[in-house]
Amino acid sequence: NEYYTYDTKIGIRDCVVGSIGSSEEVSVSVYKTGLEPEFIASYTQEGAYSDIRMIDGYVYLITNTTSDFYNQIKDVDDIDSYIPKYGCNGNDCFIPADDILIPEEERTNLSQISYTVIGGMNVLSDTPSENVNVKALADYTGTIYCSKDNLYAAAFTGEDTSITRISISEGNINPSASGKVDGYVLNQFSMSEYN
Repeated sequence: NEYYTYDTKIGIRDCVVGSIGSSEEVSVSVYKTGLEPEFIASYTQEGAYSDIRMIDGYVYLITNTTSDFYNQIKDVDDIDSYIPKYGCNGNDCFIPADDILIPEEERTNLSQISYTVIGGMNVLSDTPSENVNVKALADYTGTIYCSKDNLYAAAFTGEDTSITRISISEGNINPSASGKVDGYVLNQFSMSEYN
């Protein structure tokens, strides 16, 4: 289990992040702090914990997950086998098709699909589990770098690295640019943002 705890500038909220048992799901729980902490809301996201960022009271949770092998999926309606889930206060739902970002270049000979799932929520709100924004990058798991306004996802695809820039602002997650460079990224500390 991994845990990340913080106090906001005014010290009224705590956020605890941890994996749930052996399942591939990560939970964010928001509490109002004081003599007796008060539970406010919870948010869960499918996948293994990758990273988390808090910017101006908004938390961005990043997880990685992989679908079942294609030959194990019996029916197209069995979306639990190939679409990631997220949920607020115990109400799970699948990421809508419009929120799954598909790479421009189709890769062949894949036996399953990997996703990086990004969820954004306002932990300072009285109802932080409402208006959660979620996106999934399909056919991707790799290195993440985050600045104040953008999140960069870099995935090595053989001889080059695909980089996707995702704008993050007030919990909103929007793809904004993509490109390729030769070689691979050593780690997140090998990335930065300038102009």
